[in-house]
Amino acid sequence: MNLIPVHRPQLPTKNLIVPYLEKIDDARWYSNFGPLLIQFENRLAKHFNLANEMVVTAANGTLLLISIIKALGIPENTLCVMPSWTFTATPAAACYAGLIPYFVDVDKTTQSLDPLPLKAKLSLIDQPIGAVIVVAPFGAPIDAHAWNLFSEETGIPVIIDAAAAFDAVSSVPCMSIGKSPVMISLHATKTLGIGEGGVALSTDSHLIRKIKLNTSFGFNANRESLVIGYNAKLSEYAAAVGLAALDNWEQTRSQWATVRDEYIKELYDGGIEYWLAKEWVTSTCNIIIPMQAEKMMQQLREQGIDTRKWWGNGCHEHQAYQRFFKEKNLENTKWLSQSMLGLPFAVDLDAQTIKAICHIVKRNI
Repeated sequence: MNLIPVHRPQLPTKNLIVPYLEKIDDARWYSNFGPLLIQFENRLAKHFNLANEMVVTAANGTLLLISIIKALGIPENTLCVMPSWTFTATPAAACYAGLIPYFVDVDKTTQSLDPLPLKAKLSLIDQPIGAVIVVAPFGAPIDAHAWNLFSEETGIPVIIDAAAAFDAVSSVPCMSIGKSPVMISLHATKTLGIGEGGVALSTDSHLIRKIKLNTSFGFNANRESLVIGYNAKLSEYAAAVGLAALDNWEQTRSQWATVRDEYIKELYDGGIEYWLAKEWVTSTCNIIIPMQAEKMMQQLREQGIDTRKWWGNGCHEHQAYQRFFKEKNLENTKWLSQSMLGLPFAVDLDAQTIKAICHIVKRNI
């Protein structure tokens, strides 16, 4: 059966990328902080209304999270508090940086951590806490200012995993960048995709310099390794795609918004809860059908529609992470895992297909 795919990425076409590839050919500079990468980072800084020294890129978002943790100097074997309701890259990064994941529940409505309840729980955790990773769920904004205050008041570093929130970070006021580092993925499946890549943002330019050091073997200008680093640099070719993507961002955002609005119209008319909002765009469309996600998944597949439980049953249920610490009660995570389902979503998904998909969803509730 030919299924309507749940996701069909579209990166900049070759005609948009070729002018940048020609610059690579002329310069014969292919990696190691070349002119296109510098241009790409500077344009990202302008996009997010930051100084150039407050932005750094890396080969992917997971490596960037590892680099952030290392740059913060968080002691190894301390706990990294994070939601179980996230993609597995979040705990993977903590583990590879030498921290121990500690999974906690999210708010059922916001699908994210809340700083005030978490602050109240800290005294119940009897091991040293090295960091908190907060996740912006499926591209939705979180209150970055509140998390900066949490970090100041508790002394615990906060890292914001905003992998899918490229648009929310730049367009929603509560996501304004502060000292706590924010990681955004530039994977092909994201709203601004370059294939593989990630960008870290922080008003702490000293921290950004340390993150950059980690991504390039710890080298200073004299090629002396000041710290034990690794190779996580973004190549000139990836930067070329990134520059082309930024050139076309307004059109791309408009396309995402068109598909989003069509889904909102169809789902709202059917009284179905959805994880979309007019204030920001994202690259997934999730619906909430209380405790019926698996059933709906099967029904849609029988009709030729592919779907996805993007975050499965929560990270704590994955075999690799079952041995780590977790909060006793993760009932909201369990409820979300059994209720949330990703529908097909792509920039060129037409209104007729969206209407047909939503009709089948409404018919099967």
